[in-house]
Amino acid sequence: MSKHILFLLGSLIMTSNTVFASIDCELHVPKKGVFEKPFFVEFTIKNNTATEAEILTWLTPLEGFWSSLFILKNQQNNELTYQGPMAKRVAPTPEDYLHLKPTETFSASLDLTQAYEMTPGKYVLMPNSEHSSLPCWQSLHTTQWTFVVAR
Repeated sequence: MSKHILFLLGSLIMTSNTVFASIDCELHVPKKGVFEKPFFVEFTIKNNTATEAEILTWLTPLEGFWSSLFILKNQQNNELTYQGPMAKRVAPTPEDYLHLKPTETFSASLDLTQAYEMTPGKYVLMPNSEHSSLPCWQSLHTTQWTFVVAR
């Protein structure tokens, strides 16, 4: 009996990974910003599967700042401290999931100045792979975006 349960669990995990392997993430970071103005980055997720995808928005840019989504370093290579809200949660509810139809795309914009104290200068932004369960977000963690905030 336990072999059948193990096989079933393995099949569910493989199915889940197959779906997530067909979910693409992109992050658009402008090259320049102006001090004391919002600095928006845009996160886009796309379902490349033939079926609807159900994606938990927690710990992703899809829900906004409720965790340290990014590693942001200034021109002295010092990491800026995340100053946004942190969420403590119970089990997810249906409202915590994004439903993407086949080939559907969804985008969310985040203002970095709402979660990080930024001054004029050069910055490097990287996704914080420790704070997201999305495999496509994990794949972005080796990418760096450089931008300048001018006065």
